[in-house]
Amino acid sequence: MIIILRYTSHICCLLVLFSLFSCTQNEEEVDTKRSEIEVIDTTKIAIPQHNKQLTTIANVLAGMSVDNDARYTKITSKKTWFLYKTLFGNIWEDFVESRSQLMNEWADKNINDIQNSAKTLFYPFGGPDFTMAYSMFPTADRYILMGLEPVGIIPNFALLSDTTFKTFSTNMINSMKTYCSFGFFITKEMQQDLSIRGVNGVLPIIMIMMARDKMLLHSINHIYLDSNATIVKRTTNMNGVPDKEFKGIEGVEILFSKPGKKKIDVCYYFKTDLSNGSPKSTETMEKFLQKNDDTVATFLKAASYLMHNGVFSLIRTMIINNSSYILQDDSGMPIVALDSNQWNISLYGEYTKPIAVFKGLYQPILTKKYSTESKGRFMFGYGYKHTPGSSNIQVFRKNTKQIDLL
Repeated sequence: MIIILRYTSHICCLLVLFSLFSCTQNEEEVDTKRSEIEVIDTTKIAIPQHNKQLTTIANVLAGMSVDNDARYTKITSKKTWFLYKTLFGNIWEDFVESRSQLMNEWADKNINDIQNSAKTLFYPFGGPDFTMAYSMFPTADRYILMGLEPVGIIPNFALLSDTTFKTFSTNMINSMKTYCSFGFFITKEMQQDLSIRGVNGVLPIIMIMMARDKMLLHSINHIYLDSNATIVKRTTNMNGVPDKEFKGIEGVEILFSKPGKKKIDVCYYFKTDLSNGSPKSTETMEKFLQKNDDTVATFLKAASYLMHNGVFSLIRTMIINNSSYILQDDSGMPIVALDSNQWNISLYGEYTKPIAVFKGLYQPILTKKYSTESKGRFMFGYGYKHTPGSSNIQVFRKNTKQIDLL
């Protein structure tokens, strides 16, 4: 997801005055005690009533209609709100028709066995990209997203000036328009868009995606992983801002339920450096994956070819050792890193030389394999080749004997 490309769009600044306040698992009081949380077995959670306030805030952030609640009607009845709603709705509708719906249909046809088997979806280098993960793996119980962007908080718009929110609303539209056009975030652009005082981090984006994907939210907890990969809940103040005293990998845990489903799933986002310069981070994430005791599918897209060099060899090895399935484009791992005796490989789309900024990472062996083994094109953009019909997807299924050893 890290890329040097720049996409600019000139969008009218839409001022939508929100008087929302941040929420935790309980709407009426904030649990400010730090405590350990066990890794959640979502299959054993009977679905309770969702947190209506969290779900409504996500819908408002996403420019979606909400119930006639007095706390929100003074926002959603304004002309500026309808303009925001219309713009966001048009952007997302085009995205669903041209990309996410096609991805879901392709996945149902080509990786249905993986969808049925893999209950943990591991998505390093993807940042807050929940929707793409959900489109490809709608039946997963756990989604583990990772990136370098800060977690952030649920925005407390009641504390923001009109000028601050005007900037925020414009920046949010800008980030989402880029994502919906290209299928990935541009790191430098997103860092700028989400660095406003009082409104920062990726949590609002994840909430927006979940709202647009029609999820019901049950709780949001600020957490960190300690060195044993134990989830520890962080203390938060009355505005939902977490304490700064923690030793481990910072993250957020979102419990949600999917449309029409009667169980709770979980999405984690962790902010961490996965390079060899931070070996403890990779070690902790490996422990965390193993604690889940699930079949793991790893999802790689627009990953800046980081694992093509030795600086990211530890995370590459960790993925290979702990995944039963890997779905990637050519920016993930070099194909020579995956032993053909251990993995069954299926190729889709077409492979051409990488875009200019990564031209030195061309893989001649892929050109040769695609010339004879490709199962055909798909008509949605995936990765840096975001033009429909120009992308490649590589699906790796670990041989049964290798899976038994995991």
